[in-house]
Amino acid sequence: MKFTPECLGFSNIPEPENLRLATPGVNAVPHHPEWKRGVPRDSGAGWDFDDVRDYYLGSLYEVDPVRLRAEDPDRYMQLSRTVTGRVMERVFDEWRSAESACGGGLVWFLKDLRAGAGWGIMDSQGNPKPVYHYLRRAWAPVRLAILDRGLDGVRIELHNESARPLSGELDVQIYGPESGVQAHAAQRVSVPERSSSTLALEGILGHFADPAYAYRFGARRHVAIGARFQSADLPSPLTGLYWPSLATPLAEVDLVCVVDPSTKTVSVKAPSLARDVRFELRGAEALDNYFDVAPGSERTFSLAGIGGPDDPVRGFASASNAPDGVRISTCD
Repeated sequence: MKFTPECLGFSNIPEPENLRLATPGVNAVPHHPEWKRGVPRDSGAGWDFDDVRDYYLGSLYEVDPVRLRAEDPDRYMQLSRTVTGRVMERVFDEWRSAESACGGGLVWFLKDLRAGAGWGIMDSQGNPKPVYHYLRRAWAPVRLAILDRGLDGVRIELHNESARPLSGELDVQIYGPESGVQAHAAQRVSVPERSSSTLALEGILGHFADPAYAYRFGARRHVAIGARFQSADLPSPLTGLYWPSLATPLAEVDLVCVVDPSTKTVSVKAPSLARDVRFELRGAEALDNYFDVAPGSERTFSLAGIGGPDDPVRGFASASNAPDGVRISTCD
């Protein structure tokens, strides 16, 4: 298929503020009738799009969605907010690949018509849902993608839709348990304008590693695959983390998160792998959210709507493996 219309329709869960509008005066839980009023359903079907989301939650995280919702509702909501974004991001990375015959798709759709977990990638108030951030990154003109090709190995793809060529260093790392680096290599890469470059991960490493555990030789040894492309032609490096299995548990991570009012930025550091990092801010809005952080690295993002010194930015940063979160501090 050259192009996919009306694709990737999920019941995308918004931030808590919009759910409170959807279920006023009651807890926002997926089985409540007020929640279900905002969930799309095909006429005559015995299922709705909550069930579609739950299918992928069970498949990718290897959990029983019904049991998880009953026993750990906070964890259920946390994973359900991000799973649709991860699916859409992966699909568009596949379609964007030079190996794909599909030229893209039309996501169904932009904005919810009512509060709740509708198809929209933005909620009924026009605010981004978590899925929005995954798609914004997947659709960026300059993009680094990590693709699992099964027995053919892992591919690193660099997409450059800008009008000028890019040249820089591609650094790859394979992380094991406890975020230890099990393999590392770097290579100079050039990407012509309006073009893409595809590199085999094991070609960069120079040896067989089976990073995505396709051959099943012994126990699984790799937890994540990281890539970073740094170029003087870009304002900031391109980064990517690929999880061969989202079901692999991660050790709890201690995040460090700082707001710098002078540069209107927020930065987060993680000494070990951090998955699904989320900002919850008051007094500003981060222009990126719901992302992963490689061990020992720092991610910095611009802030919108930041006030003056009498209106400081406050809030928390959390991750799926840092559920309690950490209070955000302010740079002096």
